[in-house]
Amino acid sequence: MEAYTEKAEKAFQAIADDVKSRPGVVEVLIHHIVGRLGVGDPILFVIVAGASRRDVFPALVETVDRVKREAAIWKKEVLASGKSYWVEYA
Repeated sequence: MEAYTEKAEKAFQAIADDVKSRPGVVEVLIHHIVGRLGVGDPILFVIVAGASRRDVFPALVETVDRVKREAAIWKKEVLASGKSYWVEYA
C-alpha cells in the first residue's frame, strides 16, 4: 500500500474528530498500514470507544467507510507474473 501520508493523516484526523463529536462516542483512533502486505494481512485498525454498542457500532462502520472514500491511499496489485497495477483503495 502507498499513501500520501500527510494528506491521509489529515483525512484520518478529520474523520475521527467528526465521528467523535457524535453523542455517545468518546474516542476514535485510525491507523492504516502502509508498505508491502500479503493477502489476508491486517491493514486497517479503527478503534471507536463509547457509552454503548448502539453508539459505537454505527460509528465504527461509518469511520471505515469514510476512510475508504476520503483518505489518499492506493493499492499496488502485484500478479504472480510480476506485472503490477495501481488501484484506488476501496
